[in-house]
Amino acid sequence: FIHVMAMALRLVFALALLHLSKAAHPRFALVENAIETMWQRPDGAVKGLFFIAHGCKHQGPDVFTEVTETGAPFKECAQSKYGKCLGLPEEVSLRRYALSRGYVVMSVSGGSGVQSCWYGNSDVPKVAKAVAHVRQEEKLGPEMPLFALGASSGGDFVGLLPGADSSSLGKLACIVPEVMSVDSEVNANVPTLFIHMPKDKRTAAGVQENIQDLKSRNVRVSEIRAEPQKITEEFLMKCMDAKKAQQLVKVYQEDGIIDSDGFLTNDGRSRFWTGSAEKVLGTSESLVPDESCLSELMNVAWAMHEFTSQFAKEVFDFCEGKEISHSLIQESSGWKTELGPIEVFEFGEANRPLAVAIHGMAKSKIHEWDLTAEELAKAGYHVLVPNFHSSPDLKPGTISTGAIKSILQNLMLKSEQQQISLLLGKSWGGGVASKIAADPLF
Repeated sequence: FIHVMAMALRLVFALALLHLSKAAHPRFALVENAIETMWQRPDGAVKGLFFIAHGCKHQGPDVFTEVTETGAPFKECAQSKYGKCLGLPEEVSLRRYALSRGYVVMSVSGGSGVQSCWYGNSDVPKVAKAVAHVRQEEKLGPEMPLFALGASSGGDFVGLLPGADSSSLGKLACIVPEVMSVDSEVNANVPTLFIHMPKDKRTAAGVQENIQDLKSRNVRVSEIRAEPQKITEEFLMKCMDAKKAQQLVKVYQEDGIIDSDGFLTNDGRSRFWTGSAEKVLGTSESLVPDESCLSELMNVAWAMHEFTSQFAKEVFDFCEGKEISHSLIQESSGWKTELGPIEVFEFGEANRPLAVAIHGMAKSKIHEWDLTAEELAKAGYHVLVPNFHSSPDLKPGTISTGAIKSILQNLMLKSEQQQISLLLGKSWGGGVASKIAADPLF
């Protein structure tokens, strides 16, 4: 079965490369003799531009490979400030998918240009000049939409673009910050999709505040949560052939690098896996952090803070105005109660023991239970978090304890549960939960 699967994956990969072989040869320019810019045009009609902003300790050429999908060398890689194109797996996967969707893909080296973070607002004019250059070279007018995705420092950077002069960037139609919260106040109307890793709780909390701010101002916004991924042969084949991938999975299992389900047992950035990898790949294979293919995959698998291409389809669906799968985000829906509809955030599967969490007084903190709710859902609970700010008649300080009890009874009824197995509350919600817990009916 493993060999059949490997053959199938190679066939899919070959077909993808056949399609991409029709894409134009990538290009390189030092815009105004300073701004390192690379880009590639897709085969056929162009739908827009897709700008990828790297994270700290990285640079624009990471998105491109020294040998293109046609087998031709991309000689200009050697002219970059870094001196080569790393072609990191997640960046390359995202570039290839963007090309398949009809977008010109471009990258710019931010900050100092070599293994650097972005320099915030001071880099915005540089990127605007790079975008203008690519538009001119590819004969794409300012009305052609620009999508911008960035990870970590790059995520923070693309969050600044909605505040830039629209005449410099052209039509900025969508931003996608990965593993980073942003300064959402500068965004008046640009649709925003956050992709973050819930293990990074500080970023997750910041993202929730951004989402509430943008929603309050009617900016289209959504989120995707990237969870840990299993180390499988298919997962590793972004960096090696099928035989080595199969061997590496076996060694990882024997050495306790992955658990019985295939997940990493420790943070990939701790480098605890390198000795096992060298047993299969040898010491000549580069495993340097922020440079090697396998190092990036280990960070993606742990899912704490890393660039990911896992949701490439959802990125373009969202940016093109389509709905994205609700299986990737928390469920939020209007539940009917005797006191009117109320928004309820739902985690986990129905028909499991019911847990209800009640938020505090502040409207900006209604997602403060999200991380706990996710863990409870993994532990086997069906978790409901009613948003008492979703209706003026239900908001904290206005609604009575009796009314809250009525709403919880309605939630129990809809969930087909006779009791609430776990009741949580914080601040205002903690006081409410204490009163409800003392009621024999609950």
